[in-house]
Amino acid sequence: MKENSLKEKPFSSWKEISAYLGCDERTCLRWERKYGLPVHRAGSRPSKSLVFAYKEELDEWLKRREEKKTPGHDHSSPAFARLAKKLPWALAALGAVALVLFGLWKLLGKSTGLEVAQPYDFRIERSEFIAVNKKGTELWRYDTKLASLVSDAGYRTHFPCRKGYGNNERLLPWLKIKDINGDGRTEVLFIIRTLDDDPQSELLCFDGQGRKLWTYEPGREMLFGTRNFSADYALDAVDVLNASPSAPNKILILARHKPNYPSYIAILSPKGETLGEYWNSGRFSDYALLDIDSDGIPALILAGTNNEYGKGFLAVLDTDFVWGGSPQTGDYRCAGLKPGAELFYILFPRTIVDQLEFGPREVISYIDNMKNNRIMAIPFLSRIIFELNARMEIDSVAVSDAFREKYRKYQEEGKIPPGRLDEQALADSLAKGVVYFDGERWTTTPTRNKKNSSIYLQKESKT
Repeated sequence: MKENSLKEKPFSSWKEISAYLGCDERTCLRWERKYGLPVHRAGSRPSKSLVFAYKEELDEWLKRREEKKTPGHDHSSPAFARLAKKLPWALAALGAVALVLFGLWKLLGKSTGLEVAQPYDFRIERSEFIAVNKKGTELWRYDTKLASLVSDAGYRTHFPCRKGYGNNERLLPWLKIKDINGDGRTEVLFIIRTLDDDPQSELLCFDGQGRKLWTYEPGREMLFGTRNFSADYALDAVDVLNASPSAPNKILILARHKPNYPSYIAILSPKGETLGEYWNSGRFSDYALLDIDSDGIPALILAGTNNEYGKGFLAVLDTDFVWGGSPQTGDYRCAGLKPGAELFYILFPRTIVDQLEFGPREVISYIDNMKNNRIMAIPFLSRIIFELNARMEIDSVAVSDAFREKYRKYQEEGKIPPGRLDEQALADSLAKGVVYFDGERWTTTPTRNKKNSSIYLQKESKT
């Protein structure tokens, strides 16, 4: 250590260190663990020790990090100036050569079957993710260094797509192996999930050769009403959306706070850039794509629970317009978010069965596309079957066998009065109990969010 650094007053807490580096304390901890951030500890027990750091050591560490990212050049030298003048011509020539070689490679590959092996499947071995080709041959591996990484069987249930499970529950994808940027090469999107549901999960993107292209870390501190929620978030799903054949792919992620209620979806570009976020005071449980305007471009349908109202919901968004938060009041509203960009936000009524099953809230746990551009929505507890058309109007409400069994059970326990269940009357009542947010208030009239109508009309006029 240099002598002058000893004369400086050190930073004596994570708060001071993170303030100097311009990041949060969690980021500092990760930098120390992964990249050797020079932090010292006083004491024999690491978890209880005081931390301190010297400004000069932090500056030197930052300088080394920057040098690794961008190797230096003498931009003022005459040789560099001459090279800069010639560079555009050289790059153009190299580009032409590259195009010729690429064409030859594609031609030879098709005629000889010598295509470069690309990831097609995977294995999990302890802490390692292993990419394999169509023949099951290992291509590369990545070590998460997490002993509690979910097993191969666990990941397999969440691959390659959304799956129905049990009584109309949904298993969402944690892993996608797909060409996400349209270059004809396969990328891998991999959510790190652990057996202890560690909220510090990440989404990693690899190219076909196993090089890490980018990382997405979910969550940040948020204030809802007067309550501050920490940056502890876990990822529940990753998927690749293609809303239009002429548009680039978009990446959808679902993230939830642990252990509290805020959750959000994010739309990412193939480069991992955040294009938009939509927050909900509750949980997301499922999603689907549905063409609600008959324009050939599907909208994103989101399902879950709204904690303020204790009900299941559907929200409909255009993937080009994703921002803001769900319609909330009081402590369930985040003042830092503008009103959500949803086309529709719909709440579904409760039943005596789901109130007896759990009490606080119901959730739309399962949605699925049907013929004639309709969608089916099923609550987790009551198992009532709601069918909606593309205008998000209720087409029908049906009582399921699961609901009948639960209803009879509670009758036998004396919690529901005896007598025959009038299923038609129940279905009619539930259909009338569905409410829509029109941008200002809740209404039983099927309607879009009027405050967002101009956005979508503008888009339609451009297309």
